[in-house]
Amino acid sequence: MRLIKMTILLPVLLWLSACSIQGKNQPGSVDIYRQYVEQNHLDAVSKVKAFRMAGWQALDDQWLLLDNAPSQPYLLHVSIPCTELRWANLIQVRQTMPRVLQADFDSIHVPRSPEIRCTIDEIYPLTAAQKDAIVKLSHKTTAH
Repeated sequence: MRLIKMTILLPVLLWLSACSIQGKNQPGSVDIYRQYVEQNHLDAVSKVKAFRMAGWQALDDQWLLLDNAPSQPYLLHVSIPCTELRWANLIQVRQTMPRVLQADFDSIHVPRSPEIRCTIDEIYPLTAAQKDAIVKLSHKTTAH
């Protein structure tokens, strides 16, 4: 009887823990970065010419900030959750064309999971003030 209970209970507990880990990306959850884009009427661009990455910051599994040298920040959304993105020390931006960043063609890779291709599906140019606001927003979500 005890073995039967454990056989039923263990898969349920594993499923619940997986749901809590992925909480930010569950259907119906609030996407604060999507809300920011919509509330501030940000317009996506299909490509960035003369792109040279100067820095980056992960916001969650699907949103990140990229800095283009010399000082143009961009908010990027990737098509699938990049599960290691939040904890990565390095990322690789794989570009289909040199010095051009393109939505739907280029991707983000985390060295710890090189087989996962996180295709960039949205690119939003930001002002320095918008970047600061998004960084503050990300600090609020990680403080909880």
